[in-house]
Amino acid sequence: MKTKIVYEKFDKENGISIVTIQNKYGRFTGIAMCHPDDSFSPFQGERIAATKANIEFLKFRIKQTKAEAKGINKLLSDFYYNTDISASSYVGPVWKHALVKLKRYEKDIENFKEGIEILKDSIVKMDNERQEVLKRSKQNK
Repeated sequence: MKTKIVYEKFDKENGISIVTIQNKYGRFTGIAMCHPDDSFSPFQGERIAATKANIEFLKFRIKQTKAEAKGINKLLSDFYYNTDISASSYVGPVWKHALVKLKRYEKDIENFKEGIEILKDSIVKMDNERQEVLKRSKQNK
């Protein structure tokens, strides 16, 4: 899936980076703020803001996928409790297809959650790198 950055802004005065990404699911924005102890790198801020925008996208996909799964569960429930429908010959294939789709949605949600954790870990790693640079710069003074 194509994702592109449609907006980037670095506000040096306030130490804020804003990045908006867009894909077929919509636009998602991430914001990163400068830590008070250091000077802010626009590149680093935009990396963090873009990562946060991707986290927002994955949260959206989880919400959307859960809503779709809820709709399929309702469909299955309607089939199960409606004797006129459940007696018909087309219910078997529809039921099977719906169950396969539910399993796929469950897997998708787990993958999205895993993706969020990976992105959060990358933000922590970026912060650790920032702290290491600060530590080295203080030692060199």
